[in-house]
Amino acid sequence: MTIYKMCLVAMLVAMGVGLHAIDSLINLSFIIPGFRIGLANVVSLFACFYLGVWYYPAISLVRCVLVGLIFTGFGTNFLLSLSGAIFSSFITVLLYYLTRASIYGISASGAFFHVLGQIITYIFIVDTPYMFLYLPLLSLFSIGSGLLLAICVSMIIKTLPPLSSIQKIRRGGRRKKE
Repeated sequence: MTIYKMCLVAMLVAMGVGLHAIDSLINLSFIIPGFRIGLANVVSLFACFYLGVWYYPAISLVRCVLVGLIFTGFGTNFLLSLSGAIFSSFITVLLYYLTRASIYGISASGAFFHVLGQIITYIFIVDTPYMFLYLPLLSLFSIGSGLLLAICVSMIIKTLPPLSSIQKIRRGGRRKKE
């Protein structure tokens, strides 16, 4: 990994932490208790499709640890966030390599598995299987949120030049006219 990519990943992690803070200020508890839009996942999804798929789990997991250090501590919220990140990272990498799923399919699947991981973890913490009754409603909203975030990320990626051309400019190379 080049120094340029390390700095870019560090900035993306910092943006993810900042978006998590903004997301925590948006109160949607009147719709579904505990539901969040997941703004911080914009950064991970962007990294997946702009830098490479393995940046998705790296940025997601580092962001979870930093959010735990800065905001929530390492209690229940951290465990729920970490389990969701692990589940969504696993399915994102799997779908990226095994299927030809688009950014929309990968984002929606990642959102669903994020919720599934959180509910499974919460069932172990609280020791009640009734949390699975919460899954259909929460899944519906999380898939919708995942699709909305995928639209945002695809618009961002379309406006940016490919990473290879940015690196050529930094080395003093010239971009080919299109």
